[in-house]
Amino acid sequence: MGDMSWDEYWHKHGFMLPDFRRLYARHTFPCPVFNAMGNHDNDPWCASDQEASAAFRREIGPTYYSFNIGKAHFVCLDDIAYINNGGAVGTIGDKSYKNYVTEDQLAWLRKDLALVEDRTAPLFVLVHAPLAYPNASFGNTYYDEARAGQLLDCFEGFSEVHVLSGHSHDNRNCQLTDAVIDHNTGAVCA
Repeated sequence: MGDMSWDEYWHKHGFMLPDFRRLYARHTFPCPVFNAMGNHDNDPWCASDQEASAAFRREIGPTYYSFNIGKAHFVCLDDIAYINNGGAVGTIGDKSYKNYVTEDQLAWLRKDLALVEDRTAPLFVLVHAPLAYPNASFGNTYYDEARAGQLLDCFEGFSEVHVLSGHSHDNRNCQLTDAVIDHNTGAVCA
């Protein structure tokens, strides 16, 4: 669910996404692995989301895509809008970002999901940051409620949607709608 690298190490210690790929290739797994983009997978010398994610697209693959395994449909989205104020060649910016799925991805997602015939089969949505945190007093607390609502609207008509997320450093399941559950698996670092 993202963060295959740590942006602080990119330029300070020379460990970038190509190094991750080489390390990963030495330790093969008996199954395919599909990667989501995390906030630390952006180039901290770049001050725009498109520019900062170029190395990921070049070294790992697209930042959003879909595939099927059996009857299940999987969608991987990039829910990190990288801002990185002050980033420039030779200068690491503030590494700021917002958690949401861009309008371009939402438009693509609507077209992709329109092709899914069996809406009772499981739909898995892979993202880096969870959509919400459960709040015992107030219900779910969304990173960006309006944008989370737009994403949740895309799942209308599906009966079983599992959002698989990482990013945070704790584990939790958050029921977002009757059909949508966010399963967050915390990072093992930090």
